[in-house]
Amino acid sequence: MKKLSAISLLRAIQKELVELRKMAPEATEKALLDKKIKKAKAIAYLVSIALQVLETSQVQEDIEGLKEEIERLKK
Repeated sequence: MKKLSAISLLRAIQKELVELRKMAPEATEKALLDKKIKKAKAIAYLVSIALQVLETSQVQEDIEGLKEEIERLKK
């Protein structure tokens, strides 16, 4: 299975958006257009979740750092 990262997800959504912009909606089958849009939305959702996880991780690291600093100051 391919390892996902925030950067790879961002690249994937950018690629999908570029492909969607290149498509002429009036000249494209509705089913294909719907499929592409659904795929782009799914990737965008994954990007948002990945960014939330990264943000949560950073906040957790900041909290741990603050706890360590408080303990150091108590001594």
